[in-house]
Amino acid sequence: MKTILNLSLICTLIIGCDSISNQTVDIKNKVPIKIDSKLELVDTVSSSTTPLLEEPTILTPFPEFDDYTLITDEYIPQTQIEGDFFGDNTDDIAVLVRKNNLIHIGIIDYGTDTLIKFIGDTEDNLKRDDYSWIGIFKSVPSGDTLWSNYVDDFRDLEEVPFDERVVLNYDAIYAHASESCGGGFIFWKDNKWNWLQQE
Repeated sequence: MKTILNLSLICTLIIGCDSISNQTVDIKNKVPIKIDSKLELVDTVSSSTTPLLEEPTILTPFPEFDDYTLITDEYIPQTQIEGDFFGDNTDDIAVLVRKNNLIHIGIIDYGTDTLIKFIGDTEDNLKRDDYSWIGIFKSVPSGDTLWSNYVDDFRDLEEVPFDERVVLNYDAIYAHASESCGGGFIFWKDNKWNWLQQE
């Protein structure tokens, strides 16, 4: 049996309308939503109306992320991190996002102009286009020593020559597999992204 409800009653309850034609409308699988000061019945089953019901995310204001989905994975404790990744004394946000079954690192650079950058796109030297192996994703505070712990064999920080150590006065990104070897420090230096392996 179809659910029929007087539209004027819905309007009165939702937005307090006084004048609306007295008509009946089939509201099965529909919810009333106020759009541009008008009451609209939105079909909750139709995929065409789904965006109206989705919660906004950190990506929502940026059209560059339109084809991307924010990763929300219980196996990755953090999928968005904050830090001054470009050394301009402005906190930026790095996010793990999915597009075409690949996971990318997107950066919202809140510098002079807000810019969207992707680590591993065709314009940077890392040439990594899939970060689906990441299980640990965190910001590394400025002043921490960045170094590669594997060159031909494992080595401790004390064994790393000083000219191979990197100390930044801004933040870096640490990305690593959660239960296996593989990962590293990602940082912006000399106008490009750089990588130091951490096994």
